[in-house]
Amino acid sequence: MFIFLILGFVTSVFQIVILREFTFCIAKNELTLSFSIGIWLLFCALASNIGKRHYIPFSKHFPFFLSLIYCLSILASHIAKPLLSIGYYETCSITTVLALSLFIIGISGFMAGYCFSVFANTYIHNNSGTTKTFSMFFCFEAIGAFIGGLFFTFVFKSYTNPFMFGLLPLLFIPQIIRSRKHFLHNISFVLILSCLCSVLYNNILKKELNVNNIILNKGTSYGSVIYAQKDNGTKELFLNGSLILDQEFLPWDEQFIFTILSASRTQKDILIIGLIDPDQIEQLLHYTPNSITIVTINPIIAKMIKDSLHDIKGNVFIETDDPHLFIARSEKKFDIILSNIDSPNSISNNRFFTIGFFEIAKKHLKTNGLFAFHIPSKQDILSPRILDFNACILNTVKHVFKYPFIVPGDTMLILCPLDYTLSPEKILSDFEKESLKTKYFTSYELKDSLFFSNREYVINSLNKTTRINTSLFPSGFLYFSLMEQARFYPNIFMNVPLTSKVLVSLVFLLSIFLVIFSLVFRQYKIRTCASLVGFSSMAISTVILFLFQTFSGELYWKIGILTGLFMLGLSFGSYLMSSLIKHFNKVMFFSWIIRLIFFALFFVSLPLANYSSYMQIILYSYVTIFGILTGIMYPIFFRECFTGESTKENISATIYAYDTAGAFLGSVLFSVLVIPFLGIRIGIIVLVFLQFLGFFITLIK
Repeated sequence: MFIFLILGFVTSVFQIVILREFTFCIAKNELTLSFSIGIWLLFCALASNIGKRHYIPFSKHFPFFLSLIYCLSILASHIAKPLLSIGYYETCSITTVLALSLFIIGISGFMAGYCFSVFANTYIHNNSGTTKTFSMFFCFEAIGAFIGGLFFTFVFKSYTNPFMFGLLPLLFIPQIIRSRKHFLHNISFVLILSCLCSVLYNNILKKELNVNNIILNKGTSYGSVIYAQKDNGTKELFLNGSLILDQEFLPWDEQFIFTILSASRTQKDILIIGLIDPDQIEQLLHYTPNSITIVTINPIIAKMIKDSLHDIKGNVFIETDDPHLFIARSEKKFDIILSNIDSPNSISNNRFFTIGFFEIAKKHLKTNGLFAFHIPSKQDILSPRILDFNACILNTVKHVFKYPFIVPGDTMLILCPLDYTLSPEKILSDFEKESLKTKYFTSYELKDSLFFSNREYVINSLNKTTRINTSLFPSGFLYFSLMEQARFYPNIFMNVPLTSKVLVSLVFLLSIFLVIFSLVFRQYKIRTCASLVGFSSMAISTVILFLFQTFSGELYWKIGILTGLFMLGLSFGSYLMSSLIKHFNKVMFFSWIIRLIFFALFFVSLPLANYSSYMQIILYSYVTIFGILTGIMYPIFFRECFTGESTKENISATIYAYDTAGAFLGSVLFSVLVIPFLGIRIGIIVLVFLQFLGFFITLIK
C-alpha cells in the first residue's frame, strides 16, 4: 500500500507544477487552470480503463519514463508559443489552448491514471481483496496527495526552476526496482535528465520570451517574476506570464498620471494599487503630496519598487499585501486612489473591477477625492465585443459613483470623483497651469482625448442593460474573455443572457436523460452515481478555487493545500465508511441525503463571504468536508459492485474511471460555462439539484 502513498505524493506535486506552468505560459487565467484539471482527470479516466487490463508490474525503467514525461510536459509548456509564433504575453485562441492542453496536460494525466490502475490490479492479482482493500487504494493515494499539497504550499511554493521536480520519481525506485543494475540505471538516468533540463532552463526562457538576457528569474508564492532585456536594450517585467512593465508603456504612463492629477482637486494622500515605475512616482512628487502608498501582493515586486526608489526623496511607502484586503482593513482615507491593474483578464484581477471593490474605494476617499483606473478599449469604432466589455465595467462604476468621466482611447481612462463633476475645460486648464516638463505627453494630446467626439460616441453606444460585474458573478472577466476571443473568431456571436437560459435548460434536459437512462439500464446505476459524485465534487472544488482567488488572490500559492485538504477529507471519508459500512443498511440512501444537506448549507452561507482572513479558514473547512463527502461514496460503490457484474480486479479501475470522467465534465463545464455565464450562486443551486437527482436514482430498484 505504501506505493499508493508515493504515487499520490509525486503525481500531486507534478499536477500542481504542470498546471501552474501551463497556466502561466499559455493562457494566464484561473479558467485555464480549472479547465486543465479537467483534462488531467479525463486522461486519468481513460488510462484507468486501459490499465485495468494489465496485471504485470511496471517496466524496469518506469521511474525514468515518469521523469521524462514530466520534463517533456514542462518543456512543451515553455516552447509551445514560440513554435506557434505566438508572443509570450499574447492571448491564445480557445482551440489552441484545448489542443495544447490535450498534449501537455493529457499525457501526464494519462500516466497518473495508468499508474494507479496497474498498481491496484497488480496488488489484487497477487493478494486477496475485499471491498475495504479497494477503498484503501484511494485512501493511501489521497494521503500522499495531501502530503504533496502540504509540501508544495510550505516548501516548494517559491520554486524558480520547475525541472527540479523531475527528481521526484526517484522515490519509486526502492519500491519497484529489485535489480541492482536497474536500480543504478534509473538513479543515473533521472539525475542526468533533471540536471540537464535545469541547466538549459535559462536558455529555454530566453527563447520563450524572445529576449537577449534574463536579468532576474525569481519564484515567489504568487508565481514567477522575470525581468528581461531585449536585443535593443529595452527591459520588460513579466509576472505570471503577463507583461506588466515595458519601456514602450512610458507615453501612456505620462498620460495616465498627468490626466489624473489634473482632474483631482487635491493630491495630499495618494494610494496606488499595482505596479508603478519610478518615472510615474517622480511625476506624482511634482505635486508635493504628503504621502504616496503603493500596495502590491508580490514581495519581489515590492522589493523591486523599493530598490528603484532609493534616489527618490519623498514620503513613499511600500506595502506588501493584497490590495483588496489592505483597503478593506485600512482606516485611512485618501485624496487619490489609483488602480494600475490593466484589465479583468483573470479572476484575481476581476475583483478590482467589481461593485464591491468600487464601494470600498469610495468609502476610503476624502472629500473631493478621486478614484481612477483604466481598461482596454478602442480609439475609434468599437466592435460589439469591446462595447459589451466597456459597458459592463462602466455600468458597474455607475452603480457606485454618480459622476464617472471617461477619457477614450485604446486604453480608456475612467475618472470617478466622489462628490463633484469633471469638465474637460477644467482638466485641460489645470494641466497647462502646472507647466509640467513631460517627455511624451503634451496639452494637445490631452485636448484631443478630452474633446474628441469619440467621448459622446462611446457613451451613447454603451448598452445600459449589460450585466454588471460582481465577485460572485464575474461578468467583467466573461466579457473580457469574449472580447479577446473575438480576435481569433471575428464572426462569433455570443448572446450572454440567451446562453445563460440555454445552459439552465440543458441542465434539466440532462437530468431527465440520466433518470431515463437509470430506469432503462439499471445495471449501470452505480456507474451513473459515481459519475454524479465525480461531477459534483470537482464542480464544487472549482467553485471553491474561484472563491479562494476572488477573496485572497493566493490560489497559485495555496492550491496545493486546497487540493491536499480535499484529498485528506477523501481519505478520511473512505477509511471511515470502509469501517462502518458493514454495520449499516441503506447507507447509500443516507449518504446522498447528507451530501444534499451540506451542498445546500454551502449555498445558504455564501452571502457571508467577504474579504477577511476568516474567509480562507471557511473555504479550507468546506473543501475538507466535500472531500469527506466524496470519500464516503467509494466504499459504498465498491460494495454494490462487488456483488454485481464486475470482476474483482476491475472494480477499482471501473469506479475510478467513471468518477474521474464525471470530474472532468464538472471541472470543464463549471469553469468554462456555468460560473462565467450563470455565476457562482446559480452554479451551486445546480449542484444542490444534482444531489437530489443522485438521491432519486438511488431509489430506483
